Amino acid sequence: MSGLIWIVLKEFSKRQIEGLKHQIENLEARLKLRDDEIADYKRKLQGATPKEAGERIAELERQVLELQPKQRSLTQDQKACIGRHVAGNALPNDLLNIIYVGSSPESAIYAHDFKEALSLGGWSVEPDTVLFGSRVMNKGLTLAQASSDEHKTVSKILATALRKADVEFKEERNENLADVRLYIDMFH
Repeated sequence: MSGLIWIVLKEFSKRQIEGLKHQIENLEARLKLRDDEIADYKRKLQGATPKEAGERIAELERQVLELQPKQRSLTQDQKACIGRHVAGNALPNDLLNIIYVGSSPESAIYAHDFKEALSLGGWSVEPDTVLFGSRVMNKGLTLAQASSDEHKTVSKILATALRKADVEFKEERNENLADVRLYIDMFH
């Protein structure tokens, strides 16, 4: 009888050991899967901690915002400010041109905002369109002038008005121009 009990216990122990081995194999497989997932996350985050990953995401969002187009129209306050700063200064005929991209509705709106702002100061300017032209577009707002005294005077008055109205723009010199130009390039 004791032999039979020993065989039953041996068989029972053998099955328990096999069950435990199976559980261990399952746990090892789960641990390997977890380790693989962690390694994958680390690779995707380039080893960053959650805080570093959040900072990286915030930086990427900031970069996306920088790539988005800047201001596309003038506020009423900006128009009034520009008008005030050009008022009392004579504008020689045909010395200022506003050039905008005809295929861009935002560019046309912005050009007409400048026309309105300048007319508040007594300057009469009709915006001109250009489809693509020889100019490299995608610059935003650019104030371009030659270096004659008359050009410098008009350019200085307009640049001061734009700065006072907190309008972002670039300035460039171009000796081939016969006028001062406000280029509105809105391909962003």
